[in-house]
Amino acid sequence: STTIIPGKTRTFSRVAKRLALDQFVFAPIFVNSFMAVLWTLENEKSFDEITSTLQKIGPDMVIANWSLWIPAMTINFSIVPLRYQVLFGNVVAIVWTVYLSWMSSSSAGTSSSGDFE
Repeated sequence: STTIIPGKTRTFSRVAKRLALDQFVFAPIFVNSFMAVLWTLENEKSFDEITSTLQKIGPDMVIANWSLWIPAMTINFSIVPLRYQVLFGNVVAIVWTVYLSWMSSSSAGTSSSGDFE
């Protein structure tokens, strides 16, 4: 997002724009796409089951994403030096990946109605 929202100074406006682009445009698409691709590759759910499950748990996953990533990316975009931003993001991503793995395994027992068994 540094090329989409260019500039070298870390103003509140630039941080807010980068954060909004990252979390309100890319994150909802990525979270749901990641889970859909994962379940498709694992051959655990049909397309209808994936759609139904994402409609049930997708909003909760996006909210969980925001709970972790908005504070993390605020710190990253405003405090962390540019050369360490990828490293910082990767450390946070480890935590996020653990959560997605847990959600994936938890929803593996989800019936097509979306109820956890």
